[in-house]
Amino acid sequence: MHLLSLLPFVFFCLGLVGQSKIEIGAPAPDIHITDWIKNVPGDQRLEGKYIVLEFWATWCGPCLAAVPHLNELQEHFDQDNLYFISITDETPQKAQRILDKVDFHSIVVSDQTKQTQIAFGDGKKGLEAFPMTVLIDDQGTVQWIGEPKELTIEIIQALVEDRLVGSNSFSKKTASTVLDLTSTSSSLQLAMKDFVEIFRNKDIIYYFILQRTDEPDNMKMTLEENAFYSNGTTLKSIYKDFLNAEIDTIIDSDGGMNAAKFLFAYKNINADNASKERLEEEILHQLGLIKEIRTIRKNISQVNISDPSKLMPTLTTMFSGKSDAEGKMNYTNYSIGEMLTDLNNYASFEFYFDAADEGRYDFVIDKDTPEHMIASMQAYGLSTADKEIEDTYISLVKKK
Repeated sequence: MHLLSLLPFVFFCLGLVGQSKIEIGAPAPDIHITDWIKNVPGDQRLEGKYIVLEFWATWCGPCLAAVPHLNELQEHFDQDNLYFISITDETPQKAQRILDKVDFHSIVVSDQTKQTQIAFGDGKKGLEAFPMTVLIDDQGTVQWIGEPKELTIEIIQALVEDRLVGSNSFSKKTASTVLDLTSTSSSLQLAMKDFVEIFRNKDIIYYFILQRTDEPDNMKMTLEENAFYSNGTTLKSIYKDFLNAEIDTIIDSDGGMNAAKFLFAYKNINADNASKERLEEEILHQLGLIKEIRTIRKNISQVNISDPSKLMPTLTTMFSGKSDAEGKMNYTNYSIGEMLTDLNNYASFEFYFDAADEGRYDFVIDKDTPEHMIASMQAYGLSTADKEIEDTYISLVKKK
């Protein structure tokens, strides 16, 4: 799930617990709609309808990843009195950029006044975490609160048969987690919300954890220059995002290190100019790797702007962020160079951009294959051409 904070350039995920004041069995707040965007029903009255209400945002990877699941659920139910509604607080223009790339079967709406998000959230500022799903019966009563991945056909069937009361387990979860904040053991399973507490705890000067994980989500946040969290990300991404270094290859006996996903968290209040070098040394030591550097000539894919009119200037200036959903990378407020640098983590060859373009844009790039990447870029007026350049080549090699 994603959480948006007012901290500069913070873009991360967090659990729903404790963010909403609505309760199971209580009347649902009013759903205020300023814009009907997609799949608009003939009957726009919500009274007397069973409603699957999905709170989402264009910058939220888990929201977009949940769309196929919600589409499947909707296809299972064909009845006029059950509405699947996906609600955002963003402009229709911004929402449409995602809708052109991701197929929503639900009724897509916006409440730009944020009244709905506030009423279903903390009552003051709104929702802190996305996505969130709320089931409302035909009498306007809240019957279920949770994440879309937890929603099943059986739960919705119970809703429309009026037998769902008391079946929700998500809303009763505790908001606190017991965590040894002084530990730096790599055996510790650290949730993002726990790292936020570590970040806020002024008594913790240094914290570091690196461990293999099966977490499928690509969840990242930067709280300050020397406070990072990442889960479900590759070692190459850790180098790029947190060490500001490009790794070309990782060489080990079975190649597993290239595809391995990691949980990485780091906080260092007393950081200096050499801190990232020491952090890199610790990472290499824990993984049993050494770094090799050499200069080579290599073939790259030169990216050029062929049609500037197709670029989409960002509509978000408060933060920059990216998310990974169903094989598509959603970049918000990124330059072309920044987008391509990150995309190189997933490509089998290197994209290179050296034009003097300082624009900030939004992109949705299909990263499944090189052909899909190039096709996605072409949709934004970017073309590619083969080129040979001389460059520094950095490898991480498994110690023998």
